[in-house]
Amino acid sequence: MTEFEEHYWGMSANTYCMAIHLSQLSSIFGLGLILPILTWIANKDKNDKIDIHGKNQHQLGDQSVDLLHYLLDINPRFHWAVMAIANAKMELTRRYV
Repeated sequence: MTEFEEHYWGMSANTYCMAIHLSQLSSIFGLGLILPILTWIANKDKNDKIDIHGKNQHQLGDQSVDLLHYLLDINPRFHWAVMAIANAKMELTRRYV
């Protein structure tokens, strides 16, 4: 690494691009959805490589598949919460219909 290389949040451009992709794996209170967008927006105008990686990270098709995989497979608490809500809704429907 040269001393003239520009740094983004203390990281080289390549490391920052990797951080954009890895930030999607954050599972604390849905940060996996917000953090990649914030890291991309913060420096997208300063470096073309960061802009390209950020845009690739946020393509709608990939995000929706990754989100579904994350919510149902990796985070079982969310899966159980969805099932509990669905069961409660069915129970209410049976009672009042």
